[in-house]
Amino acid sequence: MLDRIDHVGIARHDLAPGTPVGRFLARRGEGVHHIGHGVADITAALAAIGGRGVRLLDQRPGHGSMGAVIAFCTRPMWAGC
Repeated sequence: MLDRIDHVGIARHDLAPGTPVGRFLARRGEGVHHIGHGVADITAALAAIGGRGVRLLDQRPGHGSMGAVIAFCTRPMWAGC
């Protein structure tokens, strides 16, 4: 289910210092901050990766931009996160 990435998208935002993205970058620095994975069943995907030790920031999917259904996760606590 999560063994490959079909598509990687790069979002372009206003990076001026006063914008939300600009303030985020000022605090956290440049680099990769989000990676998206398209899955057929996001609820099943959350259960699968949660069962493998991935720390879920969202227990249930939510609404993202342009009609996307999204959820956020991060590295497990033991990975230094």
